Amino acid sequence: LPTSVDRRKFMTAQLDMYGVQLGLAAHTRVEAISPKSRGYRVAKLEMPCKRNTETDIAVILSHLTAIYRAVKDTSTAAAQSPYAVILEDDAAFHVKIDLRRVVENAPTDFGVLQLTTTNTEALSLLWNSFSDSHNSVFWTRNAWDTTTANGKYTLYWGALGYIVNKKVVRDFIEDVVEEDEAGNL
Repeated sequence: LPTSVDRRKFMTAQLDMYGVQLGLAAHTRVEAISPKSRGYRVAKLEMPCKRNTETDIAVILSHLTAIYRAVKDTSTAAAQSPYAVILEDDAAFHVKIDLRRVVENAPTDFGVLQLTTTNTEALSLLWNSFSDSHNSVFWTRNAWDTTTANGKYTLYWGALGYIVNKKVVRDFIEDVVEEDEAGNL
């Protein structure tokens, strides 16, 4: 959000410090959508679940906007990579990671690689899988019907960070996000 000055400073400092190490050529801040902003338009967006609030929907719209901007970015830096990294502006890099290596070890046909989740149950399961495999299982393929132990919620919610394969997601994102005559999404 434009009012999140401290979060902007935090993320900019992290990207300036770790961007090259992470394999990021450049970064662009995409303004978030709030329920009261002009970009809060839900004509094509179905409610993912009944418990979503207007704020949840605004977050989804913000992420769709970020993906759209990444797919449509024609800058030199963007043109050099078939991938884009989308991060929340409060995501912190606590682990040294090379995103190029992450992509190299990912399934070749991936559309989106979720890098983390905010669900502690999912984090525990992923860590145990990784540890039990002697650090060799990097990816878990999941579906929307993979739920928490109580069966109430999708297990892997919270998109703090993910890598997008621009070619794979292009048709989807162009179907759900449109530009009007003024260039507004």
